[in-house]
Amino acid sequence: MHKFRSHEFHFILLIVFFSGYLTLLAQVDFRAEPVSITASRLSTLIASETREVIVITKEEMENLPAESVSDVLRIAGVDVNRRGSGAVQSDLSLRGGSFEQVLVLLDGMRMNNPQTGHFNFDLPVSLSDIERIEILPGHSASVLGPDGYNGVIHIITRSGSDKESRVEISGGSFGTYSVSVSQTFSMGSWQHRLSAGKRISEGYREETDYDIGQFYSHHILQLEQTTFSSSIGWSGRDYGANGFYAPYPSREKTEGWTGQTVLKTRHSNWFSTQVRLSAHQHEDDFILDADRPEWYQNNHCTRSFAGEVQGHLKLSHWMEMTVGMERLMQILTSSRLGDHDRTQTGLFAEWALYSQKKWILNLSARLDGYDDNLFQINPSASFSIPVNRSIKWRVSAGRAYRVPTFTELFYESPANQGDSNLKPERAWSAETGLNGTIPVIRWEMTAFIRLEQNRIDWITTTSSSVWQVMNRKSSRVQGLSFKVGWEPHQNIRTRIHWQEILRSESSMDLQHSKYGFNATKQILQFSSTMRLPFHIHQQIEISYKRREVASEIFIMDAAWNRSWKTMTLSCKILNLLNHDFEEIPGVPMPGRQILLGIQTRF
Repeated sequence: MHKFRSHEFHFILLIVFFSGYLTLLAQVDFRAEPVSITASRLSTLIASETREVIVITKEEMENLPAESVSDVLRIAGVDVNRRGSGAVQSDLSLRGGSFEQVLVLLDGMRMNNPQTGHFNFDLPVSLSDIERIEILPGHSASVLGPDGYNGVIHIITRSGSDKESRVEISGGSFGTYSVSVSQTFSMGSWQHRLSAGKRISEGYREETDYDIGQFYSHHILQLEQTTFSSSIGWSGRDYGANGFYAPYPSREKTEGWTGQTVLKTRHSNWFSTQVRLSAHQHEDDFILDADRPEWYQNNHCTRSFAGEVQGHLKLSHWMEMTVGMERLMQILTSSRLGDHDRTQTGLFAEWALYSQKKWILNLSARLDGYDDNLFQINPSASFSIPVNRSIKWRVSAGRAYRVPTFTELFYESPANQGDSNLKPERAWSAETGLNGTIPVIRWEMTAFIRLEQNRIDWITTTSSSVWQVMNRKSSRVQGLSFKVGWEPHQNIRTRIHWQEILRSESSMDLQHSKYGFNATKQILQFSSTMRLPFHIHQQIEISYKRREVASEIFIMDAAWNRSWKTMTLSCKILNLLNHDFEEIPGVPMPGRQILLGIQTRF
């Protein structure tokens, strides 16, 4: 059994952060390479053409009526279930899956918490730190391994290529205010970016206050044939968790550290390598009843260490491949779950054959093995070809899996019972779609199906109030999504995203499922962007969500911005129509919230 004290972890984190510097002594040059689209370890062309990929840029995020990353993702059409305001805690899912089935990456580093997916978005960055967000719905285990069961959300931060100082201050309803500062600069071949932020709110009802702090440091060294990057981040959260997991005025406090180094080397025109080392620690202190703190408390600490090496070969003008290996160790120390650890090793390969501006064939496979002699093989294949000058057809199929979290395996309380004998959940999924453009309109349609085995779910019966985790035998999820963007004028832009999901389970079955009760059946997202007189930018977002059992949700948000060369003034109104709604049963969301902000750049 592995056990680490806190100071030992911080020492390892520093080793990860600085280890690449020694390697650089042997290198001669460097040229920065663009970050690959999340759907593939190969070129951007292959990734963006063969799968449905949603990309949100920093320019789009700056104008959205959003406080956090989870707000941005909801507006982009991701199924987001928030616990309270300020994105204190959010569960995100794709294509009708659960929040445990989405892989979250920060600059390529895994952020998934092995204890529970509730903490996957405890990020050390704010919206102003993000260059873009890439969303890959559907199977990705053959490319990115564990947790890529039903999709990937990849958050890519800004670099320090341009010198800039930025200060942002905002405040408004419920005693909410935030401040963030960032500095980007270059020194010779080095690019640096430092950022820090603080968000505080008094809360909109009892035990819904929060105090969130963040820090992120990102550094890139550019030579001629080599790129070295390193980052270290911290996130601290202290918040009221009223009704989050049970009908009590709970409190929760979390703290997380992340660090990674990445070394990319171009050895020739046809061969390059990448080495990545990363570490992630997350601590969670939970009090069930703030009025009786001694009655029930949980203390958890998870630590994850990962190493990855891959080689990329450009075999010809029409063929390329990547091969590599990843090693992942996860450790849990918990007053409630006990002490546990597990180690996973993955071997992966990806191959592509293509004709420029014509068809693309992409094949990939990954073998993952665990220290308990569990082995998983996950292949996938995708293909795309133009139908005519304005329409492209694509199709993809693959296998995915997910091992249970430590909470699903070992949690025991009067209301929830884990099962140490749980099996990994598995699925075969497929999708096909069309992408097209006509004057001033871009559209995309995707149909998908997922056949699941051993799906992990929390179940209760009418005769018992205890939630028992178990493997469901089999289920089927299928759906259709449609996206259209219309830009008739440079000052007017409209987007619509619609998704319909059908499940093999009946509504009666889902009523006895802890998270199935909240399962989404239909999502409709409408976005309108308009440039008003006096150079005012207006953004209107309307979200509609129909669920299998729980009540439907309708939200309207709006934002207005006025920018000058070195300053931006903003006004955001969240839940403009002041509707009452719950995204998580038992956790009422706040009413209308008004936030005013100012940003300065120099």
